[in-house]
Amino acid sequence: MSIVFYPSNLSPYPSASPMAARRVDPKDYPQWDGLVIKLGPVAFSVNWRRP
Repeated sequence: MSIVFYPSNLSPYPSASPMAARRVDPKDYPQWDGLVIKLGPVAFSVNWRRP
């Protein structure tokens, strides 16, 4: 499992909303599952390896 913080403008899933959450798309990241969460100017992702 990993947790990564980064500026929200670098998110792989941009959103116009100041708060957003999205599940990782398996087509984009076939080996990883997780959530991408945006809270204003900061985003973070929580990822885990797919079984």
